[in-house]
Amino acid sequence: MQDSAQFVGYANPRWEAVYVPGIDLFNKRLRIQGRFDHKSGYYQLNGTERIRCESRLNCDGLVDPNAPLWKQARVVALRETPSRTQWGFIEKATFVRLREASATYELPDAWARSFRATRASFTIAARNLWKGTAFSGIDPEANYFEGATGVVSNFQTSPPPTYWTFRLNVGF
Repeated sequence: MQDSAQFVGYANPRWEAVYVPGIDLFNKRLRIQGRFDHKSGYYQLNGTERIRCESRLNCDGLVDPNAPLWKQARVVALRETPSRTQWGFIEKATFVRLREASATYELPDAWARSFRATRASFTIAARNLWKGTAFSGIDPEANYFEGATGVVSNFQTSPPPTYWTFRLNVGF
């Protein structure tokens, strides 16, 4: 008897890159900056969709006749074959995300002096504003690691939230 296990791919990113573009405007009084994260070379089990197709009976591959054939095929392989394979729900998790964007404005010196300071600036920033991915689940970063099996899954987990921060910096 042979082992039918087959290596699909790595559970953790093999490649990661960060790109941080920025621009100064108005004689360097305004700084606009972004941070893009890229992760690739790994796979993730789309666990939420698998459960929806297997036991909740409410996934597109099962109920929508216009769903792409690859979605319909993975439901058939999961529900209608003796192996009940999850293979079709293991997907490339490659993504690019605008992790952070910020704008910092250096306030006029007169405003800083009103605080008895030498300088002051105001920053508005946001995190997790946009993502680009072919992963069909909610988000490739909405995951957990199943220790014994080595599978990364997104079963009922939340993606990183989008949030905004405002900061006043004062130098003395």
